[in-house]
Amino acid sequence: GLQQRYEEQRVANRKRSFNKLKRLVYAVVAAALVAWVALASPLFALRMSEIRVSGSGGQLSPASVAKVIGDQEGRSLLLIDVAKQAKRVDKAFVRVRSVTIEREWPRGLNVMVTMRVPVAVLKTAKGYQILDGDAVVLETRSSQLAGLAVIESSGKINSVQVQSITTAMGALDESVRSQVVSASATESGYVSFKLSSGASVIWGDNDRPALKARVLKTLLSIQASVYDVSYPLNPTTKK
Repeated sequence: GLQQRYEEQRVANRKRSFNKLKRLVYAVVAAALVAWVALASPLFALRMSEIRVSGSGGQLSPASVAKVIGDQEGRSLLLIDVAKQAKRVDKAFVRVRSVTIEREWPRGLNVMVTMRVPVAVLKTAKGYQILDGDAVVLETRSSQLAGLAVIESSGKINSVQVQSITTAMGALDESVRSQVVSASATESGYVSFKLSSGASVIWGDNDRPALKARVLKTLLSIQASVYDVSYPLNPTTKK
């Protein structure tokens, strides 16, 4: 009767409670297992042998990157702060302009770099400094590096002059830059070039350098002794 139904209801409630507890235990165990696989198991652990470098043109090897971030080996990719590791790589190599790192599942990293481009040579008491477009010294050599424009000055050269020249050289198309054999600038940063053809380029200041570079590339199709792009909207040439 009533007592039997009460007992059946009590047993059913107990079963439901037990089933709820069982499902909760299963869920906790499953979550713990997933967390272990993701964060602690070897499945997603970084291997130095699976670091890939792109964009360096062979100047930066995976092995050299591995030396910088080697302390991350064995860590789960989920725990690696890729932005922080990118900054470490950027700081370690002067020729690297910027770095982005992406995870490559399950155990690798793709290190994507933009390299600094040498644009000019500055002779100093310590040797020949190879400079990029930001006037960053990429290396100092005992001899001049062929194929780069030499920064010339009649006396002591200041940082404004050097920066003005490298900014202008960095703006040039590679095909035009390779024709520049020397560059100079006034103390206020007014730049001019000498070309391998013997012609001169009056560049002027570095207002609108990208436009000047495009205009100069077009003007070079005309034979002239002087190319003046100091006012790029009104360029001139002299025979």
